Amino acid sequence: MAQLTIGQPPEPHLPASAEVPSARRVGLLVASMAYAAITLVVLWQQMRHLTSVPEHHDPLFSIWRLAWVAHQLPRHPAALFDGNMFYPELRTLAYSDAMLLPGLIAAPLIWAGVPAVVAYNLLLYASFVAAGAAMFLLVRSLTQDTASAWCAGLVFAFAPYRFDHYIHFELLWTFWMPLAFAALHQTLYRGRYRDAALTGIFVRMRKSFMRDLQQRSRTIAPDGATTLPARQKTTCTDGRTAVGVGTKSSSSRASRSFCWP
Repeated sequence: MAQLTIGQPPEPHLPASAEVPSARRVGLLVASMAYAAITLVVLWQQMRHLTSVPEHHDPLFSIWRLAWVAHQLPRHPAALFDGNMFYPELRTLAYSDAMLLPGLIAAPLIWAGVPAVVAYNLLLYASFVAAGAAMFLLVRSLTQDTASAWCAGLVFAFAPYRFDHYIHFELLWTFWMPLAFAALHQTLYRGRYRDAALTGIFVRMRKSFMRDLQQRSRTIAPDGATTLPARQKTTCTDGRTAVGVGTKSSSSRASRSFCWP
């Protein structure tokens, strides 16, 4: 134990687990395997039928985005955002979250002949495991207690929020948050540029996956923005500007409920 003298700053305390990196890696591996096994049990119906998804348009849209990235990347990467929808509009992939990182991860699977729906389900499964492992890392770095880290990862990976948004693929990739906080903690604790860079990367990655949530929380956009390819705007009865929502035939009727104050 370090002996302190008056006027001398205390020596930084290095936890015992930090002195044995291999032990930390083994602990993370064991925890990840446990989360993987629990995920198989919790999602057993989905894992038994890898060629099916919940009956909703969101999973189908996510599968299309993964498949489009895999299709367009080797053929015409410069036109990656020119999705084959809303023709002749350009950059239609940017109308929603482009899911570039999941698309890059799923691309080798799809190129190898794995159906896009199976690649989607595998990434869905991996998101639960990664969420638990990331929270395990964060809590262990804060408390140096493996049991607490294990419980925190379990709660975070299988929180009710994740099942409320089970069909929203982007919102399941929550593991960037604990990774960002873990890197920030290491930055403040050790003062290393590498940890600061990782903090910025993890925050940026999480922000890229927050676009879908932001779009769902904002019913309307500021003046000049639009949710329609036709860039259609209408005027409220009191003269205020409204952003068109829905198809051209219904946008005038729907916009009366979404008037910009």
